[in-house]
Amino acid sequence: DIFAYICGHLFGRRKFVPNTSPNKTVGGALGAIVLTTPLFALGTHFVWFGTSLDTPVRLLGLGIIVSIVGQFGDLMLSSIKRDLGLKDTAKLIPGHGGILDRFDSLILVAPAVFHYVNYFVGFAGGQPQQIFSGWGT
Repeated sequence: DIFAYICGHLFGRRKFVPNTSPNKTVGGALGAIVLTTPLFALGTHFVWFGTSLDTPVRLLGLGIIVSIVGQFGDLMLSSIKRDLGLKDTAKLIPGHGGILDRFDSLILVAPAVFHYVNYFVGFAGGQPQQIFSGWGT
């Protein structure tokens, strides 16, 4: 979110989805992908060190998934709030909305990361599951 915010202010000219989230820009969305992907890959290298997921291509792939799917989660919650006529999901954090507004990006990221990691590493370190082509390896 922070990279999208910064890049949107620096490079954002065209609105991304004005009916759903009028402050989001194409520059912010692309900037978030470009900056989040390598930073996430570098950070997760230390988490997945020594596993089959610890290759530059796989970690960058995971970073791309996180940065794109995170934006979809944010847009999904923005769309729901707009449909309900809400600005924030609560007033718990003044000026920042509710707790759900802080974690809206993770709504779709968590299952996407789970399935990506499960594909390469396996659930809880077990054998990877071939989700699309059948069970087991």
